[in-house]
Amino acid sequence: APTLVGLADGLLINLGTLSTDGLAGMPATAAAANIPWVLDPAAVGPTTTRKELAFALLEYQPSIIRANASEILALANSGAGGRGPDANDEVDQALIAGKELASKTGAVVSISGAIDHIFAPDGRHIVLSNGSPLLPRVVGTGCLLGALSAAAAAVTDPISAAITAISWLNVTAEIADEFSIGPASFRTKLIDGLYTTSAELVEESAKLKWI
Repeated sequence: APTLVGLADGLLINLGTLSTDGLAGMPATAAAANIPWVLDPAAVGPTTTRKELAFALLEYQPSIIRANASEILALANSGAGGRGPDANDEVDQALIAGKELASKTGAVVSISGAIDHIFAPDGRHIVLSNGSPLLPRVVGTGCLLGALSAAAAAVTDPISAAITAISWLNVTAEIADEFSIGPASFRTKLIDGLYTTSAELVEESAKLKWI
């Protein structure tokens, strides 16, 4: 993996699926990444292994930490972190932890939920309110957001990348929702929409405010 990182403009490290080789390689990959990189501490709370690895990876200064409320609270040692990638804690409960995590690590912290929040290391706070109630009904949309965040971070600064990724996913989700009858059709239309939705439409439709 460290060799392949040298060919990339951005990197996502997701803790959702671990192997022995992956455990050994992730810190080395992060260390080799002289490029913007995103940490997605998926399911970090339930297992000691993931939590220890997440803390180790924070030492390599990710550009963006993308997580749900439960995962942010687990990184802050103030929550159990849920039983998996789905958030059990309300986003509001993770706001203080997210702000402190951004200040401590120097990373932009992106917290996903019904309302999304982004914290910059300098204290800036962005609230984003697009989305669809079907998003949490489709497994993997959080991981998808991590990938979009890494793709955006390859071409712009971390704050802009986090805003772009959330808005891209959530505006597309709103459109997909209009033409879906349930999670299965929504998933297909969401993926197609991410391919076809224009940057202009995302910018026009994004609902965000700076606090």
